[in-house]
Amino acid sequence: MAGEILPHTIIDQTMIEHVLATWSKESQRSYLMSNIIGFLAWTRTPVEAQAIQRLLDAVPHLDALSRIILIGGLGYRILLDDPRDPSLTDLRSVFIPTLRAFSDPANAPFDDPVASSLAWCYQKAFTHTSGIQAPTTPRPALGFEDHDTLKALPTICTFRGERPVLDERSRSLQLALLIPVLDTVNHPRFVIRALHYLYYLAAARRHAVHVFEVSQELPRLLAHGSPFESIVSAFDSVPELLLLYKSCQDTYRLN
Repeated sequence: MAGEILPHTIIDQTMIEHVLATWSKESQRSYLMSNIIGFLAWTRTPVEAQAIQRLLDAVPHLDALSRIILIGGLGYRILLDDPRDPSLTDLRSVFIPTLRAFSDPANAPFDDPVASSLAWCYQKAFTHTSGIQAPTTPRPALGFEDHDTLKALPTICTFRGERPVLDERSRSLQLALLIPVLDTVNHPRFVIRALHYLYYLAAARRHAVHVFEVSQELPRLLAHGSPFESIVSAFDSVPELLLLYKSCQDTYRLN
């Protein structure tokens, strides 16, 4: 709706600076950044190259949720390759080079295996669609041992001390990630970010801090021969996605 209301608005660096300043000043717990990033990812609203760069420069300071929405959203917008997108050229020229740093944990400006894996997978996909250099490092591993999953859980769960709890914030976040995972059946190019969202949800279930809807949907999403598995298998430009999916399946069966 916002994209339809603002079809002729160009998002420039000044606007992004204002959003970042408001987010930093008022509350870094708010959903301000993830909402504006989601808006840019889900619409064809024009965005200046300097504004894109400013967002990417802010990545080390973003919360984990905003970070994965930014990488996954802009990556999807490029992967969609919509000829009606007025910012496609700028997105490619600014965002794709940044993926190389994001996808290598040794050089990434954050300690976030999920975000690095997400960036790595988009870089691998763009190797086929845009002819860029393939990743030179292995895909950052997303494990299911406690030290791996507990590191990821704060993105979608509230912690009280060292214990994750399922509160209203947790419920909202998990449902917000579950919806695009389910919608991948209708939009197969969602699959890269959908699998990384699925990792969070499988981690939440492993620690029994998941919403009821996750209990309902995970058996269907992780079933052998399911429509979701078919989409993952068909996305052969990034075969590593199937390995991540099978890890989620194995963890689900063991728990």
